Amino acid sequence: MDKMLCGKFRMDAAYDIALLPYSPVMERDTLEIRCQVFNEGGDDTLELVFKLDGDVIHTEPLFVKGGTYGFARCRIPMCGRAGTHTVSVNGVCVPLEVRPDAPAVLDGGFVMMGPPNDRKALQFTPALKSFTDADWKAYVRAMAAAGMDCLIVMSTHQYINYQDENKQLHAHFDSEHFPKTDITAKDPIAAILEEAEVQNIKVFLGIGCAYGNRGSVEEVDEVYARYCGYRAFYGWYQAKECNMQHFDIGEWGFLEVLAQRMRSHAPVKPILNSPYEMPGPEIVDYIRRIDFCDILMPQDWVGQKRLNLQQSGEMLRILKDTYEAVGKHVWANCEAFNFTEAQSVNAETGTNFMVPRFRDGGMDGEEGFIQQMETVRPYAEKIMAFMLTGLFLPQGFTPPAGGPLAEKQFREYTEYAAKARKNG
Repeated sequence: MDKMLCGKFRMDAAYDIALLPYSPVMERDTLEIRCQVFNEGGDDTLELVFKLDGDVIHTEPLFVKGGTYGFARCRIPMCGRAGTHTVSVNGVCVPLEVRPDAPAVLDGGFVMMGPPNDRKALQFTPALKSFTDADWKAYVRAMAAAGMDCLIVMSTHQYINYQDENKQLHAHFDSEHFPKTDITAKDPIAAILEEAEVQNIKVFLGIGCAYGNRGSVEEVDEVYARYCGYRAFYGWYQAKECNMQHFDIGEWGFLEVLAQRMRSHAPVKPILNSPYEMPGPEIVDYIRRIDFCDILMPQDWVGQKRLNLQQSGEMLRILKDTYEAVGKHVWANCEAFNFTEAQSVNAETGTNFMVPRFRDGGMDGEEGFIQQMETVRPYAEKIMAFMLTGLFLPQGFTPPAGGPLAEKQFREYTEYAAKARKNG
C-alpha cells in the first residue's frame, strides 16, 4: 500500500516517508526512517507502527494538531541485513535495498544553473546559462546513465553580479517576488525535478548561495509552494557556506531559522549543509547541541590544495564520530576541480580559472579524484562532487559547458566507475 487514509489522517509514500540515507544503503549504515502524517481534522493522536519486512521495530503515539503535519522517526542498524526489504509505517510501504558495501564512486553532485557573470573563474558560465529546459532534462539523463542518483541544485536564487554594491537577488524561475535571472531556461528546476522523477533521482533544492546570501524564509516559502508536488524533491540544501574552524554564531545561528522554516513545511525532508575547514572544538560542540541540519557534508578542499587527503579523511572521521552520536548523518563532498595558475592563463586579469582536476594525477594519481573518493568512502554514507556542471560533460553534449577538459574528466570518471562497480 502506498497511501494511508485513516479518518482525519493521511500519509502518502511518495511524499511522507523518507529514508536517510536513501536506498540503497550499506550494511555499516544506521538507517533513519522518517515519517510525516497530515491531520485534516481536529487535534488528535495517532499510533504509528514502523515495520521492517513485517516485523515491528518501533511504535510511537503521535499527537498532531489539526491542519498540520506530525513527524516521527526511528533508527535501525543495517549490519547483517544485505538484500531487499520493505519498510512500512501504518501499512504505507517503501522499498529498501541494503548492500554489503559501496565502491568509491559518486552518488551524485551539485548542479549550478547560472553563476554571477562577474565570477570570472567560471569560464563555462555563458554555455551553462544557455541551457534550455530540454538541455537540463538531457543532462539529468546523462548523470543517471553514469550511475548517479542524487542531484543538489546549488541555488534556486542567485545574483546577476555578486560584486554589485546594491546587488539584487534573482530567481531561476518566474517568481512573484524576485526578478528572473539571465538564463535561457524558463524553469530549469522544474525540468530537473520532472526528469529526476523518471530516472529515480533524489533532488535537494538550495536556499541561499555561496556569494554572501544566507537565504531567507521568503525563499523557502516560495520554493516549497512551487515545487512541493514533485516526488523527486527529497530535501533542502543550505547553500551559505560556513567556516568550521573559526566559529561565528551569527553565521551559524541563522541556519536554525532556515531549518525551522523548512521543517514547518515538510518535516520529513532532510536538510543538507556543506561547511568548510577543519572542525574546531566550538563547532563540534555546536553541532552536538543544535538541530540546524540532518546531513553534514564537508567540502574536502583537496581540489583547492588547501587540505591533503590525510587531512580530508581526518575531517570526515571527526564529524562522523560527532554527528552519528546525536543521530545525524555525514556525507562527503569531493572537489572535482583545480584552479589554474593565473600568470600562465590570463596575465591581464590575473584570473585563476576553475577547471577539471589535473593536479596530482588528475583522475588517478598520488592525490587524484579517485583517491579522494577512496579516502572518504569509509566515513561517508554518500559521496557527492562539487560540481557536475562545467566539470563533467558527456561526449558531444550541447551546449558544451566546460568543453574538452570536462568531456575528458567525465569519460575518465565513467570508465573508472564502471570498473569499480563491476569489481565491487
